[in-house]
Amino acid sequence: MPEETAEAPAPDSILTKTKKALGLVEEYTAFDVDIIMHINSVFATLHQLGVGPEDGFEIEDKEP
Repeated sequence: MPEETAEAPAPDSILTKTKKALGLVEEYTAFDVDIIMHINSVFATLHQLGVGPEDGFEIEDKEP
């Protein structure tokens, strides 16, 4: 009998987790550009504080 292997679920993206925290479903994309802008501005602030890699972080969409 072949052994079943469970695939690990794909991790949620930062955008998806932020949308969930805001009470938005993942499929609703009307505010994605605005949410991404705010996420990236927080990344920029963290970079200015010396947190993260030398090049900083940035997201473009929900893909990891």
